[in-house]
Amino acid sequence: MIHSDRASKTLKHTDLLFVCDDGALIREFEVQFENSFKSISIASNKRFMLEKLDLNSYGIMIIDSSIECGLEEITFELQNKAEHIPKIVLLGFYTSKLDNELVLCVDSDIHTVLSKPFRYEDLVLAMVLSLNQARKGDRVEFQNGIYYDKYKDDFYYRNSTLVELTRLEKLLLKFLIDKKGEVIDYEEIKEAVWKGKNMSIYTMRNIVNKIRQKTYYEIIKTYSNKGYIIDG
Repeated sequence: MIHSDRASKTLKHTDLLFVCDDGALIREFEVQFENSFKSISIASNKRFMLEKLDLNSYGIMIIDSSIECGLEEITFELQNKAEHIPKIVLLGFYTSKLDNELVLCVDSDIHTVLSKPFRYEDLVLAMVLSLNQARKGDRVEFQNGIYYDKYKDDFYYRNSTLVELTRLEKLLLKFLIDKKGEVIDYEEIKEAVWKGKNMSIYTMRNIVNKIRQKTYYEIIKTYSNKGYIIDG
């Protein structure tokens, strides 16, 4: 399937989950989007989706409302386990059931809906728009133009140049971001970043100092004898 260069680039870096148990639609979908995504996973039932897949590893989800377990069950589970991931629902032909499904989509965190039969060009547009909208909130901004891009999982300077961080430096920063607004003690950081391995407080201080050198000093603030807190 041919997309615009921008659409192709957006989809090529995206892991997609297709929640569907219609074999014909799955085959058509795979043919249409062959080599278009970073990966495509198919979940043909709720149990497989919940037990076998890491839902938060996907960039976008497409849900066929005709799936046997029902749209309501699927959206309920996704609200609890993958609420921040953009979702597109493919709605069936018009019946009284469709009215209920439309209300369900409005009340849930569904980004958009398409009625079947749909054009794949329209689905591409819906996916790109949903991804772009979702990614607007995927940045954590710091002083001096430094920002963390959650989607790319990297830190950047104002001019979008990558901040070259080691694995431990990035893990420590990300952990503090997750705990933003809290002073995190050294033991908790050690457990989360070093996974309980032996390390001294001097090692941690050295990592913090290297992060400050690569970004700016106040990005990590020290609370004497207590721990660290992220700027902002």
